[in-house]
Amino acid sequence: MTEPATWTAQEVGCWVRDDLQFPQYAACFETNHINGSKLSCIDATQLSRLGVSDFGHIKLLAAAIRKLFSLEEPNAYRTIANVPFSSH
Repeated sequence: MTEPATWTAQEVGCWVRDDLQFPQYAACFETNHINGSKLSCIDATQLSRLGVSDFGHIKLLAAAIRKLFSLEEPNAYRTIANVPFSSH
């Protein structure tokens, strides 16, 4: 296949169906027009919105997408709290 970022929605569907062995979700990507560039932005939240309902499948698909695009795994322990500010 070509570079993943250039895939069509049909190529993404083939990847989900054939490479990842999730034929039940291929249409979710194709009917939502998830091409390669859009796929690179998909995370677990979007997967559930696309119709992937099994939590284990969401985890596997999200990990496969991160691997495909060499993305880092999100840090679940990051904080959004204000960091103490020191005015020296």
